[in-house]
Amino acid sequence: MLTIGSFARVDVLDPDDYLRDWKSRRLGALRSAAASLRNLTRLLDG
Repeated sequence: MLTIGSFARVDVLDPDDYLRDWKSRRLGALRSAAASLRNLTRLLDG
């Protein structure tokens, strides 16, 4: 419910800001996933 409300609010205010925010969040998630993979391979390699 909160997310739908925030989506609507952000779209009304500035879709570009929302997209920029979404991209940076997605990049952050990708970075942490990559870091996790590196740590995992390091552990497996011993």
